[in-house]
Amino acid sequence: MQLLSLFERNPELIDRIASIFDASAFLADHLADTPSALEGLLDSDPEENRGVVDRLLHLAEEAEDVEGLLSVLRPLLRGEEFRLSVALLEGRLSEDAAEHARTLLADTIMIVLRKAVEREHIRRYGRVPGGGMAVVALGKAGSREMMPGSDLDLLMVYNHPPDSQASVVPARAPGGARSLAVGAYYTRLAHTFIAALTAPGPEGPLYAVDMRLRPSGAAGPVAVSRDAFLRYHAETAWTWESMALTRARIVSAPVALGRVLRADLARILDGSIRPERVARATLLADANTMRARLARELPPTSVWDVKRRWWLMEVEFIAQILQLCAGRTAARSTETRLALGRLVRWGN
Repeated sequence: MQLLSLFERNPELIDRIASIFDASAFLADHLADTPSALEGLLDSDPEENRGVVDRLLHLAEEAEDVEGLLSVLRPLLRGEEFRLSVALLEGRLSEDAAEHARTLLADTIMIVLRKAVEREHIRRYGRVPGGGMAVVALGKAGSREMMPGSDLDLLMVYNHPPDSQASVVPARAPGGARSLAVGAYYTRLAHTFIAALTAPGPEGPLYAVDMRLRPSGAAGPVAVSRDAFLRYHAETAWTWESMALTRARIVSAPVALGRVLRADLARILDGSIRPERVARATLLADANTMRARLARELPPTSVWDVKRRWWLMEVEFIAQILQLCAGRTAARSTETRLALGRLVRWGN
């Protein structure tokens, strides 16, 4: 009855749904599996991203706990993703604008969810005096090029004063609260944050999360200290790991930590963090070897595999490796399109 009443009040929805079913099997399947996404068709203007962000922030303030927040974030995200996809399909939104809107949505969700998770974490384990953790986006999220179904490539970096070795629990903390060593404190916080992003619900998880781009990959800690992060990239990191950092973007961090991490990333990308700068020829050879390996191990899935068959991956590799070769901030951007333009201006 609710669905029929909705059509009676909005008869134009029937024609739009028919057009979607005719044009996109992906959107048709999504609407069939997630009926709440239909709400995304009721908003007329796909470019009013500020309103969505404000609504997310308001929901975060009203939620009593992480579970309550997740219960309202999931349907809102599905409806907004569907609305953006339909607006793109109907020609009311450009591809670049849709990618930026999806990334803004993901950023806002990560920010509000991280705050909610951290509040509960502090109640259980106190605070690390002077400490903080940054959430860094890589891949499509880092370059603000998120597409439908994009996962989140994330890196968690924490920092703390040398004399802070464990969290401090207030005297009036609720029963069961206990102190943790700094490494355990931020590892547990990172695990809880990722678990919230990937927790299953009636409409699926918020996002899939990929942590393989962290130092040492799947074998490394989920949250890495700033000192360990710098040491790894000064002594051990492969060229492709530095390439991945060309799209690193700090989504959420305490102000002081965000500032020093941006400076750290610049040192890594311009090569000054290493005792000796890696030669341009070596960087190019490493990138070529990595691309050949990916071609062998991850061949195109079909003739429509734009990323692997029709040179999209090559474009991304070119932008990333030439930014490392350039070794200057003015020739870099986390967004591939902007990075290529800056490289051309600098003669790279």
